[in-house]
Amino acid sequence: MKQFDGHILNSNSNTYSFYILLPKSVAEWFLNQNIKRIVYTLNGTHSWQAAIMSMGEGRHFIMVNSQLCKQLKLQLNKTIKVVLEADTNTYGVPMPKEMEELLHQNAEAAQLFDKLTAAKQRTLLQIIGKPKSSGLRLIKAIVVLTHLEKQNGQLNFAILNEDLKNNPFEKG
Repeated sequence: MKQFDGHILNSNSNTYSFYILLPKSVAEWFLNQNIKRIVYTLNGTHSWQAAIMSMGEGRHFIMVNSQLCKQLKLQLNKTIKVVLEADTNTYGVPMPKEMEELLHQNAEAAQLFDKLTAAKQRTLLQIIGKPKSSGLRLIKAIVVLTHLEKQNGQLNFAILNEDLKNNPFEKG
């Protein structure tokens, strides 16, 4: 675990809005241990998962989304307390209970999911875990696993997005 005083900075990027620049010694401490996924806590509040990202020239940062900045009333360039810990979660994001149960029930789907890259697994878990409703999370999990089965384990995001939009479970 590492702690430091940091600042919310504006990226002026189309990809992400805000970030925290990591002190070189902190970034090196994690990266020298091959730890790229971390859990960070800002000002002693809730914890969030993230990746240590490279800016080039030996500088590293973590992204902070605008919703989080609003929720915590964080202001640009104001000092904040940052605590970083290694993310020991298998996927780097929480596994929705609905997806966990479906993977437990369907060995073939579990094998297809396990063969995906870690980044693709994380993306799918984020898609499934986003809705607040358990019912909607279950529908998304079913659609994702059905997609993997139909595509023989190959993830095609264009087709998956269409599958999610046109799934038969949400039709009224």
